[in-house]
Order: sequence, then C-alpha cells, then structure tokens
Amino acid sequence: MAKDKDKDLVAEATLEQLVALVKAAQNKKHVGESGSWLEFLKSRKQTGGTDPKRHTRDVLEAFVADLAAAGDGSGAKEARAAAREFVDRYLKWAKDVRKDAAKGRGALPEPPAAEAAAAGHASTSASPSTGGVSVWSLVKRTRAHPKYSANYEFLPSYTPGWTRVKRPELSWSVRPRMFALDCEMCATAHDKSALLGVCVVDEFGEVVYRQLVRPEGKIVDLRTPLTGVSEADLEGVTTTAKDAQRAVRKLLEAGAKGAGGRPAVLVGHALYHDLQALRLDYAPVIDTSLLFGFRGLPEATPSLKDLAKVLLQLQMREGGAGAHDSREDAAVSMRLVMRELQLAAPTGPLDAPDVRVPAADLAKLCVHSLPEGVAEEDLRRAFTAAGAPVFSGLEGSLADKKVLVVFKHSGEANNAFAKLPGKARKDVLGRFYKQVSIPAASPPSATEDAAPAAAAAAAAPLTCKVRKMACHNGAAFGTQGGKRARGEGGDAPVAKKAKTGAGAAKGAGKDGKGPKGGRPKGGQKGPRPKAGAKKDGAPAAIGGAAAAGANGSTGKDTKKKKWLRRKAAKAAAGESDPVKEAGKAPAAATGTAAAAPAPAPAANGAVKVEGKKDKKKREREPEEKKGGDSEPVAVKKEKKEKKADEKQDDKKDKKDKKKDEKKEKKEADQKDKKVKVKAEKEQ
Repeated sequence: MAKDKDKDLVAEATLEQLVALVKAAQNKKHVGESGSWLEFLKSRKQTGGTDPKRHTRDVLEAFVADLAAAGDGSGAKEARAAAREFVDRYLKWAKDVRKDAAKGRGALPEPPAAEAAAAGHASTSASPSTGGVSVWSLVKRTRAHPKYSANYEFLPSYTPGWTRVKRPELSWSVRPRMFALDCEMCATAHDKSALLGVCVVDEFGEVVYRQLVRPEGKIVDLRTPLTGVSEADLEGVTTTAKDAQRAVRKLLEAGAKGAGGRPAVLVGHALYHDLQALRLDYAPVIDTSLLFGFRGLPEATPSLKDLAKVLLQLQMREGGAGAHDSREDAAVSMRLVMRELQLAAPTGPLDAPDVRVPAADLAKLCVHSLPEGVAEEDLRRAFTAAGAPVFSGLEGSLADKKVLVVFKHSGEANNAFAKLPGKARKDVLGRFYKQVSIPAASPPSATEDAAPAAAAAAAAPLTCKVRKMACHNGAAFGTQGGKRARGEGGDAPVAKKAKTGAGAAKGAGKDGKGPKGGRPKGGQKGPRPKAGAKKDGAPAAIGGAAAAGANGSTGKDTKKKKWLRRKAAKAAAGESDPVKEAGKAPAAATGTAAAAPAPAPAANGAVKVEGKKDKKKREREPEEKKGGDSEPVAVKKEKKEKKADEKQDDKKDKKDKKKDEKKEKKEADQKDKKVKVKAEKEQ
C-alpha cells in the first residue's frame, strides 16, 4: 500500500482503533524502524508507561508510521514484512468498521413512537418480540454489559484466516431469525483453542448444522473428558476449520436460502470464545452470560449450567460422564432466550448458587497470570521468602500461565496465603487474591555476551496472582449471594451477653462519661460529651450503679467520695467522727504533731491497716483547720473538684475553638487557591 494512502487511513482511524492497533502490535511482538513499542517510546523520550491509552494520538500515529515504514535493512526481512502486512490489514479492517457505522449497519433499531408509547402492546407475526421483552432489547442488554466491548467489538478479524461478516441492516418491523452456536475446542501444537466441533440450532432447538472438524497441525490434547471427542471419533473426518467457518457464515447471511432477506441474531453463552475458535466476526449477538447476573456480584458471569438449573429447572450434562455436548449447550442457550422473550419484564439479578468447593480443593491455592519462563523453583522461592509453608506439588502446566499449588491440608494453604505479602483483594466471585512478587534466583549482571537492555529486562521484578479456591467457609461464591447475607438461614451472629452490676459499671469511665473515649461504641459520630455531663435520655446509673449523689456526680462512685459525703453529713449534724478522733494525737506545747496513733479496729474486729493515701490525708487535716474555717473539709474538697472540672472544661473549649479556627483558615486558603488557579487558566 502506498505511503500516502497509508497515512490517510491512519488519519481517518478513531483513537480507539489506534489504541487497539498498538496493543495488537505489542501482543504480536511487531517492531518498526525504532524497534518495539517500548523502544520507540524510549527513543522519543516519552513517559507514562507502555499503556497506549496514556499517550496522545500523535504518538500513536507516529508508531504506526514507524511500523509501516520499516525497511528490509532495518531488521529481519520476514519480521519487517509481517509488521507492514499487519498494519495494512488492520487499517483496511478499521475502514470497513467505520463504513458500516457510517451507513448505520448493525445499529439497533428504535421502536416506532406509537409502539413505544403504548404499554403492553400486542405482538404480531412481524413483531420482533413475543411478549414484553423483544429480541432487540436482549441485544441491547448484551451490548450494555461492561464486558461486551472488549469481548466483541475488537475481535481480531484483521488477522489472516479470519472473516468479518458484513453487518446487516436492522429494522424494528422485521423479526430477525435466531441461531444458537456452540463449539468444542482442543489443543494443538500451534493453537490452544483449535476448532474441534461446531453445532448450530434454530429457535426450536433443531440442529441446522453440526460437524466435527479436523484441527490443523498436531493434536496435543483432545480434552476428551470435557469435549467428549476421542481419536476414534475423528477417523474419516476431513472437514477443516475453514469449511465450518464458511458454512456458518452462509447460514447467517440475509441472502441465505429461506432467509427471506431477514437478518440473523446469533445466540450463545460466552459466545466470543466460539467466534474466536471459528475465526468469525459477527454481530448482532445475544450472550446469555452477559444477559443474566448474580446479586451483589456485578462482574461475575453465571455458568450455563447454573442458569439452566435456576431458570429452566434443568440438570445439564447428566449423561456422557459430565462431558460437554455442543448440541445441548446451544439448545439451552436458545431456551434461555426464548424464556426471556415470554416475560413482561426483564429477569433481575439472581441469587448466587449456595454451593461449596470440594474439601480437597481447599488445600490448594491458584497461581495465575504467570510470566513466561517461570519454573516451579521460582514459585517455591516466592513462598519461602515470605516465610510461608512450601507446597508439596503442582497441578496443571506452567505453560498455560496458571497452576494449582497443593498443600497437605486446608489449614496449611490458608497459612501460606496469610504469610504472603501484599493486600488481599476480592475477584469477581468474591475470592481473596494477592499480587505476589517472584524473587530472582541471583542478582542479574550485564556481561560481555549479554546486552545491558537484556540485563535490565532480567532485573525487572516478576509478579503473579495467588488466589484462594473458595470464599468464606468454602463457598464457591461471595457471601453477599449466600443464605447468610439474605437472612434465609445459616449461622446468625451471636450477641454478646449483657453485663450487669459491677461488671457493667466496669466499662464506664469516671464521672459517668461512658465507655473509653467519651462516645458509645458503634454509635453516631458527634462531639464528645464533656466531663460530668449526662446525655439526654441516658440513665443516671449503668448496670445498677449508685445514682447521682449530693455533689451532682454521676456514674460509678468511688469509696473515697462515699466516705467524704458521709463525713460531711456527720459534720453538719454536729457528730464527732470516731475515725478522725482516733487519728488525732495530743499536741505538744510547741504545736508540733504527735507520733502516729495505733490503727483503729474495724467493725468486725479486724485491725485496719493505714495506707499511704489515708496517712497523707490525716497529716493534711490539721493544717486545713488552722485557719479556723467553719466549712467542713468535704465541702472545701467538693469546691476544689468543681473548680478543677470548670478549668478542664474551659481548656477543652479553648482547644476546640482553636481547632475550628484552624479548619476555617485551611478551607479559606484552599478556596483562595482554587480561585487563583481558575483565574490563571482563564488568562
């Protein structure tokens, strides 16, 4: 393709198409004159990482031009030719997509104003629905799902071997045909999801096309327990993937025999997997995995088996030792769509199945998103470095970038997960996982044989994700979808037994301030109560504690305060205090205090031992009475305490006032700063 024409196509491409082009070039490891995408960014001194979304359109266009302009002398001839061919095919594909969009092909039709205004309008033979839900509304619901764009709008039909079906013109007055598709896949030496079998059924579940396919290349794994296909089944099969692709495409075209010019809607469960195996890019589609969802798990997609059980009361895969049957899967997908069309309103979120993960699987951890070249020794080193128990074995292949690490029992697996560093997050099903670093075996160093760039790449930290096999208590789905969250059963949380008497008073602070911190635990946030204050409607005593005394104190009363009140009452009545009298000593002529008296006997005959506080109090009392004050010591003590409380209140008020002033000043500064920035931008 001429360079000028190439530049025009690049200029016409949308920003999303350019981002997808650069990502595809990264995945396919295409390089231009400046090298790979990373090397290109370094040569242009671009920052912001390797995500194309973070770079401007000019940078993306420059890299595409760099790929297309790569000469044979700038690298391997085959690699440069592949990069130029990739850019050429992608830009032509992007042009076809824009052309369909400009002409309105594939755009969902809007109902006529009369039909949209009429509530519960009756369906006719030409109507696209058989009830309150229409075929087009199901297509719209599929497209509205957050995962639709990534799964369907950028299928790599620009790749050799792929076919993009021209988008049909859709009309509300024309009821489309519907076909359900399901494919079986196997692993070959060059493709992990090679096409093995195809089945297409119509709206009534009748098979219109079914064929086994002979995969290209050497078959590595037929996955017989999953696909139900064995080597004997493939004997005599000559149909290729291209033959199957051509047959399905012919069924979907509006000009097909018996179609009557009506467009076709393709139905399936996680249909994009089948389209990728068939290498077919088609729309419109209805994906039942995006049509329904679980309550509380918005990103989770239910399995076809779960939907059949909940919505159709159907047990799937009862025969064939649990292997998939492409005809059954396609027919069940169609039944789910036909059921939805009979409803007056769309099906809402479903309760997640209350199923448990097998006990044997709880002794495992799933390690996925593994970098290329990671060995079992690297994983063992990662667990050992965290001080976690070392697993006893692996299940799966490291080449698939996902394995299961097996421990002796579930407790050891849980301990290993807890020991791994990093924050635990939840996946779409509510299972906890962590991002874990894989330490290098030895510090890499640049040698004469190894380039510094290679050494830097080797020094880059490797990471993977380690996930638990189940949610809380071994549930397969998050607790939000379980019985316990819905209040339908399960173990209810046990309330703590209320404390009474002295035990209840133990939790209260001094002077009735309540729990530690001045605010009830779990209560509404607000200003803390001041010392000695009582909340509106709160009881004066907690758990049977004494009521407020004469000095106005609330909550728990100490022995000292009770004694002071009794003493004040006796002094007011003119009675002598036997304890005070026993503690007095005859004063000497010089007025000095006498020696300490013997301890007074208690009421039960036991001798009371004088403590440090009692001794200090007894020594202080004569000095307080020297001035001849008429007020009792208890009253003076009470005034002193009241004064101290008032001082403390004033101190708190000043502190709160300073805090409020500081906050107001900060808000004013921020407001002035925003006004200043806004003024600078306008200038």
